[in-house]
Amino acid sequence: MVQRRAYFIMFLLMFVLLFAGILHVSYLNTDIVNSKTPLAPVKNSLHMDMTSPVVKPPPPRQVSFPWLECEGGRERKRIAYPKNHKVAGSTFSWSVLSRYAYTNRLNVVVPNPWRVWSSMYPYTLNPHHYMPPPPNQTFDIFMHHTVYNRTRFPQIMPNDTVYVTIIRKPLNHLKSAWNFYHYEEQFRLSKVNNSIATFLANPAKYDRSCGHGIHLPVCLTQNSMSVDLGFPPSDNKKVTLGSDPGRREDITQTFVRTIDQDFDLVMLTEYLDESLVLLKRLMCWKIQDIIYIRSTNVKHRHGQEILLSTQLQQTHKEWSYVDYALYDHFNKSLWRRIKSSGNDFWGEVKYFKDLNQEISRQCQDPCSFHRGKPPFQVSSTRWSPGFTVDIDLCLLLRRDYKCHISIQAERAGKSLRLPPNILRKTTKQWKRETLLNIVKPYCIYCELPKKCENLETLTHFYRDGYINEEVYQKTSQQMCKAKVGKKISSVRRGKKRRSRKKRGL
Repeated sequence: MVQRRAYFIMFLLMFVLLFAGILHVSYLNTDIVNSKTPLAPVKNSLHMDMTSPVVKPPPPRQVSFPWLECEGGRERKRIAYPKNHKVAGSTFSWSVLSRYAYTNRLNVVVPNPWRVWSSMYPYTLNPHHYMPPPPNQTFDIFMHHTVYNRTRFPQIMPNDTVYVTIIRKPLNHLKSAWNFYHYEEQFRLSKVNNSIATFLANPAKYDRSCGHGIHLPVCLTQNSMSVDLGFPPSDNKKVTLGSDPGRREDITQTFVRTIDQDFDLVMLTEYLDESLVLLKRLMCWKIQDIIYIRSTNVKHRHGQEILLSTQLQQTHKEWSYVDYALYDHFNKSLWRRIKSSGNDFWGEVKYFKDLNQEISRQCQDPCSFHRGKPPFQVSSTRWSPGFTVDIDLCLLLRRDYKCHISIQAERAGKSLRLPPNILRKTTKQWKRETLLNIVKPYCIYCELPKKCENLETLTHFYRDGYINEEVYQKTSQQMCKAKVGKKISSVRRGKKRRSRKKRGL
């Protein structure tokens, strides 16, 4: 009798626990469906019909924090980007890294004296070539042209720094550098049709040694990406055309393994969007952190497309053997990484491309937000929280390198408590400008308004708390009106010139 009673009590207890569990799950599902939090737009973005009788809910982690699906689970803010030449590096460093550093108030390595062209290229990563970090602080971001030095970089950047670089197909790289730096003039081939083909017929004849010009890559045409990443220029002789195959392969693979060991992510120009999504997941950033507007730092070649025979292409592979091995290795590495990525990687890439295109369109004229255009709202998705596209974000996306580096120097100067540096000739040039009277009391480097557009300068000092809301709104609206006036005048002058040209005047 006692044993039967015990069995009955156990059965009753199990029934109560089971009923309580079912009730708890029911309440939990009701809370998720009726939530007023950002989860609601996430459901909408996934097109989930909650009235359907059959609903397969996503995993609990994605339901709770879908945008935290990243490596390590926490945001990383320190990044070292030794900038290669002609690999879309300007788009990445200006529109992505500089903006991220600025909005998060991070310490950026700034060349000293700060200027457009980095004084840290090629081999000058010495303390007197850059401004120091604020007292008792470290650097967070490096993003300038320099030759990567695996011994020197850890002395500048903290241990938790993420190392990133960009490379591109070597033949595309040669064509881009050839056009941008006018190599046909340096090699005295400017009068030759298809000068690259003539060059590749005998590259050693024209490019006899690596150059060291301040504005040019250390090596002009031979393994120039690898040399920027630390490959010794003297070793080019050991891997060039006609060198010993075994020795060449050993030297090449040793260098490739070193880069693979040192860098957390090697991005590819040909797959920049895919690479940026990988970077976002690696750094635990938001989608808005990798939005970009393409840099105008490109010189387009006029005329026909450069065509090269199979034989000349093979000659280039032998001439830049290390660059080809580097690209081949990290091309495979990138696709292995993509293949192992979850959380609908290709869905995120498509979403990012579409969003980036839309924001570029929204930001064609930042002043339109001052003329009644409402801010553009981006909804939360499974990959990232929502955000607002307004005049502030558009100005940051469109800010060029001269303006970025001067504002970084301005902030660094304030943190180091440097005295104002006002040039007499600059002051004379500004006598008729309203902006000078507004920013002069606060600036360290008072050349700043000449490096940036007036609206960008004003917005910076407003954002950093030196200018109040009333002054900012009034002055920025005046600047936008003046900008429209200049544009109308320019259009009218263009029409007059065309009219005169038609009349033969």
